[in-house]
Amino acid sequence: MSKFVLIEKNIEDLKSILKKDYPQVKSSHLTEAIARGLKFGSNAALRDFLSNKTTIYNRLFDFNKDSFKNWLFDKSYKGDFDVSESVFERIFLPPWVISNKLEDQNAHYSLCKDLQIPYIVIKPKRNKSDIHWDCIGFDHKHDATILDSNLSKKILELGNLYGTKKALSPPNLFVGTIKSVENDNITYLAGEIFANICLALEQNIAN
Repeated sequence: MSKFVLIEKNIEDLKSILKKDYPQVKSSHLTEAIARGLKFGSNAALRDFLSNKTTIYNRLFDFNKDSFKNWLFDKSYKGDFDVSESVFERIFLPPWVISNKLEDQNAHYSLCKDLQIPYIVIKPKRNKSDIHWDCIGFDHKHDATILDSNLSKKILELGNLYGTKKALSPPNLFVGTIKSVENDNITYLAGEIFANICLALEQNIAN
């Protein structure tokens, strides 16, 4: 399953849809089951995460459908709680935009600036796509030493592994382009880039 940026609106939208699909489940139990699906021990832990400003970058999650339905089974609910993948594709905001249209890219940039997360754009082609990222929208500066970190080296490794054409300049944590990536690998690569940038920025704040 693809990974997505976890924000309050996505959780509210998910619960709204699941309430219609599973009317037999109490609202409070549905809330707790969603938290388990997002790999939190409780809804309180999820809410604490969302309110903790020091983890602003660390919002890349997936939804564990087994944890969600097993928690409901433990509460003696009966039913088919295998949430459709299409539900998440509709409501979870991806941390990248797939578009060649400038208006789509600009709209996503504004969203990334508001959330203070890395801006990533996938420019699709017939069989391969280019991926570009930038941290220009951040409101605060980060220590340039993280460019020499192992995480920055990991970005270079990803470029060498998945890019089939060389970009004009080698990519780094703050800005880069990987060209002509096989379309089957492009969203995985976007997730890896996003996760490495976020981890580096999180470590920088901690230091």
